[in-house]
Order: sequence, then structure tokens, then C-alpha cells
Amino acid sequence: MRKLILFITFSIISFAGHSQTKGCTDPRATNYNSFATENDGSCVYSQTSYTLTTLTNLSDTVKETSGLVVFDGQYWTFNDSGNTNQIFSISPVNGRILRTITVKNSVNIDWEAITQSDTHLFIGDFGNNANGARSDLRIYKISKEQIRNTLNDTVTAEIINFSYADQSSLTPVAANTTNYDAEAMIFAHDSLHIFSKDWNDLMTRHYTLSANAGTWQAQSKETYDSGFLITDASYSPVTGNIVLLGYNTSGAYPCYCLLLFDYKGSQFFSGNKRLIDLGSAMVNGQTEGIHLQSDNTGYITNESVSYLFLKIKAKLQYFDFSAYMNGASTGENISNEDQKIKISPNPFKDYISLRLLPNMDNATYTIRNSTGKTVQEGNLYGGDNPICTSSLNNGIYLITVEKENFKTIKAIKIEK
Repeated sequence: MRKLILFITFSIISFAGHSQTKGCTDPRATNYNSFATENDGSCVYSQTSYTLTTLTNLSDTVKETSGLVVFDGQYWTFNDSGNTNQIFSISPVNGRILRTITVKNSVNIDWEAITQSDTHLFIGDFGNNANGARSDLRIYKISKEQIRNTLNDTVTAEIINFSYADQSSLTPVAANTTNYDAEAMIFAHDSLHIFSKDWNDLMTRHYTLSANAGTWQAQSKETYDSGFLITDASYSPVTGNIVLLGYNTSGAYPCYCLLLFDYKGSQFFSGNKRLIDLGSAMVNGQTEGIHLQSDNTGYITNESVSYLFLKIKAKLQYFDFSAYMNGASTGENISNEDQKIKISPNPFKDYISLRLLPNMDNATYTIRNSTGKTVQEGNLYGGDNPICTSSLNNGIYLITVEKENFKTIKAIKIEK
């Protein structure tokens, strides 16, 4: 009898230890379940509106900006279909072109996306809205070492050719009616991930394919009813968070961000999905490029709009979604910028802390206002660096941290 009781007790304890309660695990959701131990992707959120902060208008050279990526403190964008086969480094302070790089073995049929790994940039030439029948979809893979060579502004790309495994016909259709258009791509878990821009049903399909040069088929992994047209995507390898950017052609062309976090593996739609209303394209312009940072802040570019009496310049805009999604680390490799510098809190009042790794001793910082004027500067050391900004007014500023070959620029916000 004693053995039987011990067996039953052990079985109960083992079952309790392995049982999981599925439900919504995000306290920010309206249906949060405090007893849930496993997120089942069921979280529901209240309607959320967010106003972007404009940092600067962009040079007319990139008035058709269609993607954005930031590395080594440089902001890179490009123009879409029919434009030059070039990428442009833009100033986050005044929007001017700082550098132009030509991808010599490429043609810009319809460049629509840019993403990065630790070692490479990937440019997606897969815009397909004209008739849905392109047979020459490709991605240009460019080593960052070529870009870091400032003595040479021409680079050579490896080429990734691909087709959609589930597209059975290349029969042309009317413009802006295909579900085989795409403008969004990220690099994650050693693969490329493409999010389709479905004109017919306003859904998006998540495809995966190899990040290696060659000819591949993109495999459809999952589908989500986004309710808007996806124009770009960005991924943080630190948090695992993903943002999808886009707009809807109804009404006043509302712009949106879809935040994806706390998902399982590479099933990005299996976790939390929070929609952020960014307002009308009549104000923002048509949102086309996005870059997400590890602290859930980031940047958006919009292409210029000129229609009748409506004229909107291409712009670089700033967002802070830290209140809306998780910031926990995924355990993936952290980029050099995220390893070397941490800024907190942000927004802040009179003091901000810059935490640097020991090998960043003797770095310098510069704070510039929205006009590009330097309003504060100084030296930094390994460890915590409290900086007093009590003399500065409320607003968005850009802080640049530099040491030798390292440079990063981040937006900070003062709220007193």
C-alpha cells in the first residue's frame, strides 16, 4: 500500500510539473489570463493609435524610398522600380545623401526590400504588382565588408534566384490584382523570410527560402489576415520581435504596423499580433521602409506623394513601440551596436545613461537637435555614463556615439 501511495503521489507531481495552461500571456491584452503558462496566440488588444515623429525630410534623390536598414551607424535606403541599381546612405539629421553605392551586376527591375545578417545585406528585387507574372524574381546578397570599404563605391553581389512553390501559373493578370507581389523581407534563423503583399484578399503569406546564392523555391509556411498591404518588415535578432509595415487603399489610406512577438520557432503568426494605427498616408506619406532596433524603437521612411493639391515629401520618421511589445532576449547573436552600447531610459527627463562595454573606453558622444545643430558633446568610458541634459528642451534629438571604426546614431526623446 505504501508503494502504491508513493507511486500515485509521484505521478500527480510529475503531471503537475509538465502540464501547461494555454492562453493569452501578455498583461497588455484585454483577454490576459494570469493562469496561462503557454502563449497560444489568442491575445486581443484594444485599438491603438500612434503618431510618428518626423526627424527630417529626405533628399529628392530618394523620393521613391522603398526600404530601410541601419548598420554601423549608417542609414541605407534605395528607390523602387525602374530606378538606378544603387543604395544610398542618408543623414538622419538633414536627410542628405552621404554616400552612393552601385551594385554593378544588378538591374533594378523592382527593388522593394532590404534586410541584413551580421555579414551581408540582402536586396529584394521581387516587386510583382504589374501583372504577377515575373519569372526573374531575385535577391542580391552583398557582403558588408565591401560596403565598409569607403575607397570603393561599386560592389558585386551574389544572386539568389527564386520562384514561389505554390504559384502554378505565370499567366499575366491586371495590375494590382495578384497575390504574388511582395515588398517585405527579413533574415532570421539563418534563412530569408518573405511576406507577400496580397492585393486581392489583403492577407499576407510567410515564405522561407535559403540565404545562399543559387536557385530556390520559396516555401509558404503560414498565412495571416493582416487586413492591409504589407510594404516592409524588420526583425530584431536580440528580442526576436518583428514589425510589418503597410497601408490600406480604402478611405484616407490608413497606415499600419503589425507587431509580432512571443511566437514559436519560425511560426511568426503563432504568437502575439498587435495592430498599431499610424494615421493617414495623407499625413505620413506612403510608408515603405522600416527598421526595428533592439529597444523596440526604430525608423520609418515614406516615399513622396504628389497628387492634385496634395504634396508630401519623402521623410525619415521615428517610433517607440516599447510600450506595446516584449523586450526579452531570444539568445541569438547580438549585433555589434547592441553589444557595445545601451541607452536608458528613453524617453527621459534630465538624465540619460549610456552603458558601454570596457573596450569602448574613450568614445565620444554628440547630441544634435532637429536642425542638425550640436547642442551637447563629451567623452564616454567603459561602464555606465550618466549624462545630464537638463539644459535641453523637450523634443527628439539624435545622439551619435563614436570610437575609431565604430559609429552609431540613435534617436532620444526628452519629456520633462
